[in-house]
Amino acid sequence: MATSDSPSGDGDASDNNVRNTTGVVDQTWKRRKVMKAGAAAGTGLLTAAAGCTSPDGDSGGDGDGGGGGGGDDGGNGGDSNGSQESETTVRLVLAPTGFQGIIMDHLAEDTEILADHYSEENLEVEVSRSWEGAAIFTSGGADFETFGSLEAAKLAGERDIPLAVNANLAPQIMQVVGARGGDYDPENSGSPRASMDLLNESQDVFALGGWGGGTGIMMPMIIQEAFDYTFSDDESSAFNITTAEYSAVPQLVEGGDAAMGTTSPIHGAAPMMAPAEYNDEEPTVTSIFGCGSIMADLDGFNAPQLNSWTCSQEYASQYPGSPRAIVQSFSEGLGWLYEDPIGRIEGDEEHLTQLGLQNMDQAQYVLDWGLNLDLDNDLPVIYEDIELTDSFIEEDKNFLRSAQDVGFLTQGWEENLEYRQVATE
Repeated sequence: MATSDSPSGDGDASDNNVRNTTGVVDQTWKRRKVMKAGAAAGTGLLTAAAGCTSPDGDSGGDGDGGGGGGGDDGGNGGDSNGSQESETTVRLVLAPTGFQGIIMDHLAEDTEILADHYSEENLEVEVSRSWEGAAIFTSGGADFETFGSLEAAKLAGERDIPLAVNANLAPQIMQVVGARGGDYDPENSGSPRASMDLLNESQDVFALGGWGGGTGIMMPMIIQEAFDYTFSDDESSAFNITTAEYSAVPQLVEGGDAAMGTTSPIHGAAPMMAPAEYNDEEPTVTSIFGCGSIMADLDGFNAPQLNSWTCSQEYASQYPGSPRAIVQSFSEGLGWLYEDPIGRIEGDEEHLTQLGLQNMDQAQYVLDWGLNLDLDNDLPVIYEDIELTDSFIEEDKNFLRSAQDVGFLTQGWEENLEYRQVATE
């Protein structure tokens, strides 16, 4: 089951609620009602393409989209494969928060780096911040969006839209979490599988960050392949599913309103997941499993890509300098971030808000968890080197072929999806 009046997340766009940036649950959550999820399993991006993607979470592919923030809807119009209205102005759309949002602030607002790269290609550039990125892109209001290869393959195959993946920004880093020390904590249940078995038996609530974005689209396949359960919005679902914004999920879990849910330390969960050495108190929420990590452990699969700079093949061919400009400028922004991550966060109080954090100790936890990989996590929240390599392309294609083999992707995606190896300098 799922809520249609969730306080955003990458849940149903009909809610029209903007995720707040402080990690405090919106009052709209108190008015929630439980009902069927807003999209059939695996069809979230197609729903998004019709203008029903979420105003939050990783909708539009913001895998590292942090603890909050709404965005401008934006969009120039154009045709249905993302081509722009103005032939000389490039439209970029991404979620407003997370490390990607911080990098884009640096490139587009604090410096002229992005504009300079596009100027070298005789193009102008406009940046929109929105949780509706996939819908904006597919309706022709943007030239680039950050959804990853799995979403692109689904869209390319089912809607016959030839798309190009131009970079490898981030893997699937979302976590399924539960109350620390509770029945579903693997320390008590014995394993993630035992936790999912127990959830199936109890029919306690699973709070999904929405069906429309990267994680919502992947969850039916993840749960089916890793645990042999159906995860969907209809009567076939093995679980009682509701939707909620990512930053609300840890609070729902902590308060007992949900047994499990999807979130991450950079989606508002850090205050409740950080170990005591990073926080004023013991953590109350724990990871049951990582969505990308558990897929990487399955035969024939690997951790799926969550974020890229994706555009239509037609656009990439017509304006070959445009993918080059965004990939190279974003790579430059990544170099700036990785040079002094803690300094970049500390240098602007707004960056704490963009990451859903309350203080610099929590910021250090997020860096140790998501960039330094010093804690129980083996996937970075954002890659330092985003250029597509031969090995990545082959592994990613194999993953997508496996997704087709289990019925998640339709035939036709491969002929409509290309990988462009754009040099980062």
